[in-house]
Amino acid sequence: MSMNKPYKDLYIYEIEGDVPHPRSTFREDLLGHWSEGNVSYLFFSTEKKDEVEAYLNNYPALSFRSETVIDYKDWESGKELKPFRIGPLQVSPIWAELEKADHAIHIKVDPLLAFGSGNHATTKQCLEALCFVYQEDRPQRVLDLGCGTGILAVAAAKLGAATVLAVDYSSLAVETAERNCHINGVVDIVQVKEGEAEEYLAWDAQLLLANIRYYVIEELMKSSHFMRKGWYVLSGLLRSEEEKLLTQLPDLSISVIKVLREGSWSTVVGRGL
Repeated sequence: MSMNKPYKDLYIYEIEGDVPHPRSTFREDLLGHWSEGNVSYLFFSTEKKDEVEAYLNNYPALSFRSETVIDYKDWESGKELKPFRIGPLQVSPIWAELEKADHAIHIKVDPLLAFGSGNHATTKQCLEALCFVYQEDRPQRVLDLGCGTGILAVAAAKLGAATVLAVDYSSLAVETAERNCHINGVVDIVQVKEGEAEEYLAWDAQLLLANIRYYVIEELMKSSHFMRKGWYVLSGLLRSEEEKLLTQLPDLSISVIKVLREGSWSTVVGRGL
């Protein structure tokens, strides 16, 4: 996988059956993989049909179903990922030249196929919210639920967190987040785990990051552990969901400090009373 240019195309191979440990065979050529039911999907940045079929010859229970080629930008919401700056954070894809910027904290991101490349409004809102929190306070233990590419966990580490626990239910996201932690030199600070958000809510944190679906946040709010985090950055909210959340947080003794909005999306910053 080249570090010098963005991925141009995605080659997606649909396989009947659960493909065992493809990373050990395809290594860095493989952008990602996942399974849905009894179907597996392998993603590459170059054509690999012959190699995939040769690999499947070793597994009689598996069969090749299809090859699909799409423009990588279509996967990334039709937008090209370019460097951008939010507060002191200078975020760049791994293939971009580092821009010289005074007092910048550099974050390099390889989005691969996980959510959180920086293109989405909620990711940028969360980065802005993080900068705000670390101007106001210095939370040392951060819980990032629905970490995606790990960009928020990396940002928290670089802004001053001593320990970050990043969680995602997707093995692909976990793999991507671990890769980005290595790229940014924060593996001693950020630990990445695969699992459901509810499983890790009891972890002792001074800041909770949750850029996830509103119905998951609603479930989290039912737990007593939710109210013990100090600071909150809650995102992935549509406007109607934001309105609901703003009425619910005071009942949990959480004060709304700031609301960030862009288009249809919102992020709420709260603090425990």
